[in-house]
Amino acid sequence: MSAEKQATAGKAEHTKLPWYVGTQNDSYYIINTKPRPVPTDYLTAGDPNTVVIAKVCFRDVEPDIEQANAELIVRAVNCHQELVDALKMYVAAVGNTAAFPDRQLLKAAYEKSEQALAHAEARL
Repeated sequence: MSAEKQATAGKAEHTKLPWYVGTQNDSYYIINTKPRPVPTDYLTAGDPNTVVIAKVCFRDVEPDIEQANAELIVRAVNCHQELVDALKMYVAAVGNTAAFPDRQLLKAAYEKSEQALAHAEARL
């Protein structure tokens, strides 16, 4: 069994991605649907289409920093799987000593990693 499967065995699945930041009553929430643009990033309490994943609470932090922290969490979570997939491909390409140096596999892994990194940097 892989380390990933061992680490997640018996655990619940997380809420499907992508996640978003929504606001309501001066509070920030991580949600699973695009927030309404009224006035900005507005979350309607009790909306049956929205799952509140977490309320973001940081003690003694200014509201703009609290919002920036919530946005960072969401962006990091949303690009996590793409980065993991690219790294797995790289590990498979480099770790396959029978095929090494398989330049075609290595090139594909490099391109996927480069793209994942560009997406992560753009989101973060």
